[in-house]
Amino acid sequence: FKKKKKEDAKPEAKEEAKDSQAAAHADASETKKDEDEISIDLSKIKNIFKKKEISAEEKSGTAPEREEKDEEEISIDFSKIKNIFKGKESEKGKNIAKEDAKEGQEDEISVDFSKIKNIKNIFKGKRAKTKQESEEDISVDFKKISDFVIRYRALFLVLIPIFLSIFLRVQPAYLPITDQWAADSVINGIKSQISSQISQQYPNLPDQNKEILINNEVQKILQQQKSQIDQQIRATSNFFKSRLQDDASQAYLSTIDPYYWLRYTENILERGHPGDELKNGKPWDNHMLAPLGRRVPTDMLLAYFTAYLFKFLNLFNRDLSLAAVAFYIPALISALAVIPAFFITRKLAGNIGGFMTAAIIAIHPSFLIRTMGGIYDTDGFNVLFPLVITWIFIGALEARSIKICAALGAVNGFLLGLYSLAWAGWWYIFDFILASLALYLAYYAFVHRKEFIGNIFGLARRKAIKNSLVFLITFFIVSAAATTIFVDFRHFKGFYSGPFGFAKLKEVGITQTGGTTVWPNVYTTVAEQNPASLDSVVDQVGLGKEWLFLIALMGITLAITKERKKWWFVIGALAWYIILLLFNIQDLNTFLVLITIPIIIRFILALWKSETGIEIYAAFLILWFIATTYASTKGIRYTLLLVPAFGIGFGIALGEIYRYSSLWISKGLHINKHVSKTAVIIVLLLLLVAPYRSAAQTAGKVVTDFDDAWRLSLERIKEDSKPDAIVNSWWD
Repeated sequence: FKKKKKEDAKPEAKEEAKDSQAAAHADASETKKDEDEISIDLSKIKNIFKKKEISAEEKSGTAPEREEKDEEEISIDFSKIKNIFKGKESEKGKNIAKEDAKEGQEDEISVDFSKIKNIKNIFKGKRAKTKQESEEDISVDFKKISDFVIRYRALFLVLIPIFLSIFLRVQPAYLPITDQWAADSVINGIKSQISSQISQQYPNLPDQNKEILINNEVQKILQQQKSQIDQQIRATSNFFKSRLQDDASQAYLSTIDPYYWLRYTENILERGHPGDELKNGKPWDNHMLAPLGRRVPTDMLLAYFTAYLFKFLNLFNRDLSLAAVAFYIPALISALAVIPAFFITRKLAGNIGGFMTAAIIAIHPSFLIRTMGGIYDTDGFNVLFPLVITWIFIGALEARSIKICAALGAVNGFLLGLYSLAWAGWWYIFDFILASLALYLAYYAFVHRKEFIGNIFGLARRKAIKNSLVFLITFFIVSAAATTIFVDFRHFKGFYSGPFGFAKLKEVGITQTGGTTVWPNVYTTVAEQNPASLDSVVDQVGLGKEWLFLIALMGITLAITKERKKWWFVIGALAWYIILLLFNIQDLNTFLVLITIPIIIRFILALWKSETGIEIYAAFLILWFIATTYASTKGIRYTLLLVPAFGIGFGIALGEIYRYSSLWISKGLHINKHVSKTAVIIVLLLLLVAPYRSAAQTAGKVVTDFDDAWRLSLERIKEDSKPDAIVNSWWD
């Protein structure tokens, strides 16, 4: 600040002012030299706004002494201040100054901002402090988040395939295909009108030229009347949707089979059992094979599960319809199946392998098309139960104690009993487990034959043998008990009679007590029971790519050992499978024998060298792969049973590729391990792009086979027919 001195000020006023400003004029000569320039050092001011009262010492002119003591808190350089407090002199000085001021010229005040440095820092302190406190309040600890994600990475990885599975399967609820139908309908209508007009105006114009004119005019109208056309498309799409939905705007269940299961579910809710009535204490169906009817089949798990789930959900939403719950049941079961698929392969090939298995099973077309929303059937159980049973089986063999192993065997037996209540072909996974355990025990006994001959009980104390035996015994006993309780003991005996019955599934004459009848076998005409060629099976299971089928076979081969791989064997097996696919062998039995040769050779070499690191999983998976490939050629619906084995093999192969390739890139090329792992993961994920796009297109086009026309026709038949009228129909 600068202030001009008054030349005509009275000596008395100057005297008083001099007394009151003695401390401030300590260095008057230096101040004059710097042209009355004020320099205030605010860098050390702390809590300046907290000082609201001026002490008596400061008023009396002793402030500099106090400031020296409190230099840590406030440090102001007053040496260069001249007359700044002149207007605030002591009471006596003020009165004299006032009288002089009236006579003299008014003081001129000039503020030179160019000399003030860091003026913004006056208020910056408060703003900075407030900002810092705010940042502390909203600060995010990214390290904790990173640690949390890493710790629960398995959970996050399994959630992605679950989301994909649900997202794809609920598409029929929204019927997105109707938008395409509506767009095609509206645009084709516009094109038809324009075509008619152009034909009238230019009757002799060649068709090729007409087509060009028509397309040009259509594009003009689409641009000029975009909003009106979009509105018309939406209205048309809603009309199409309404024909495929009930009065509550819920999409109808698809095909005929879901209504078969829905009727049994309604009976459970109304009568407590799936039958129309009870005969001799057993549920009886009066609709099937009318007028005699028949006993309700034993595989009613789906109906019971849906009925009790509906009761539970109805507690929260009284307006919920049974048809709506049944519509989403396939999506729910399919999402649950992804979980054991992930953890099985994670156990064998790490997180990446588990993720690839779960993802490929979630989007596999053979599984997807049979478990879409609205396809209320048992197919989801045929993937869920085998995967859960396999997961527990693997865990039991590696259990730390006999009690845990026995408990897991009992749980598996109970689950197998439930599976027998869901599908008549339950026995296949039971047989695979028994056969693989028998092969493993035989292999282990041969490798330790010297110990076995000398002390059989000593050999049984080994963990591998002990766990296998304990699991086998408890699993078999509890499976027998559970199947007998849920169904009956005769049903349990299907584990050895079922495979022979499957071979006669397509015979024209049905074998009954007393011989063979010529009554037609319904399975001979069912489309989903039609036989398939080996090529078509490989194509369907391999998602249209033979090399994906090859990858799955290699994965099963790699599962033989967890230890360091024998690369000569891996390369040899890969070459062998490539040759098989190139030769395009069509004979089923020959093909099944040839794909097992690498595994057989590996087991023989292990026996010769008495290796103990051979895993039971390879035997189990190759049995699953071979048996379900054979079944798929007998009926195309059984490709569904091959999907889990394919997915596990696929995931194991990619998991091993990830582990070894990222390690080689990191060490061989001296690249950061995180960079190499990320690069390999990106490449592996690219393998899922094409299958997912195909799955998304398939899901988007799925619509119910049942519509308003079906419903109205059936209601008309019911209204116009007698109560005892019989409608004959043929399955499929």
